[in-house]
Amino acid sequence: MRQILISLARYLLIVFTFCCWWVGITALLLMFFADPRIVLAVSIFHITLAVLLTYVVVKMRTTSEV
Repeated sequence: MRQILISLARYLLIVFTFCCWWVGITALLLMFFADPRIVLAVSIFHITLAVLLTYVVVKMRTTSEV
């Protein structure tokens, strides 16, 4: 049961990381059609969060479980 929960948590973290990248990049593309200040703030927040989550995912995959 514990292993299933760990696998589910990893899967959800990867999905959430992908979503953060998608929102951040999409916000940058929408900068031409909306208020640039708001879009830039959203984009910077999501891309920063995505970079941190990507680091966590990579670290998690390279660390072996005991």
